[in-house]
Amino acid sequence: MIDSSLILEGETVLDKVNLNINSGSTTVIFGRSGSGKSTLLKCLAGLIKISDGQVLFNNDNILKMNEKHYFAMQAQSGFVFQDAALWSNRSIYDNLAIPLQVLDPFMDKKSIDKRIRSAVNMFNLKDNLMVRPSAISAGEKKIISFLRAMMTDPEILFLDEPTTSIDKKNVSRLNAIIKELKKRQKTIITVTHDFLLAKSIADNIILIDEGRIIKSGSFDSIIYSEDEEIINIIEEIKGQV
Repeated sequence: MIDSSLILEGETVLDKVNLNINSGSTTVIFGRSGSGKSTLLKCLAGLIKISDGQVLFNNDNILKMNEKHYFAMQAQSGFVFQDAALWSNRSIYDNLAIPLQVLDPFMDKKSIDKRIRSAVNMFNLKDNLMVRPSAISAGEKKIISFLRAMMTDPEILFLDEPTTSIDKKNVSRLNAIIKELKKRQKTIITVTHDFLLAKSIADNIILIDEGRIIKSGSFDSIIYSEDEEIINIIEEIKGQV
């Protein structure tokens, strides 16, 4: 649950946002460019500290957690960044290994290797593992970012535009995996412009504009709304696809 405002460099980025997300549900955040979508996602994940209010995880305020409890929360979640955010000075293999090594410093190399090989086989990327991120495409970086978030089998997934820059074949694979995660009742919160993905997975759509939640509800209630403000926002989002 989040009930907060966020001010960065004197500008209100999130304005009195109040939002509850149920465990095991899938929430999709829609909004125009610059509306605060990614910032809201990062606040929910505890990656950005809000200026006012609270963000609750299992009834504990993230902002007041000690280091041990904060680490335990992060261990249960995975985050896919819009720009992939891979370690540029590490190989793809090392990028995928890091979450496992952090979660369990005593995990043996054979177990780590098995998990990594199993993950990359889903996307046919096994030949690129020892190169650095600069040697692969933007789409491949996004896939690696997704696989990195999945390495520890987290209960909560934060996805920031997970399908952007990815070719159609791999988008289909990625969407299928996300749907399977939904069936497994993982809690999924995603920012996306992918209307097909949103329609197939969303339990709830959050429509945000200028840092405010304009409306929340089912996919159909948002997409087929007769409210002129919502219609204009949706049309602009479609134009960004």
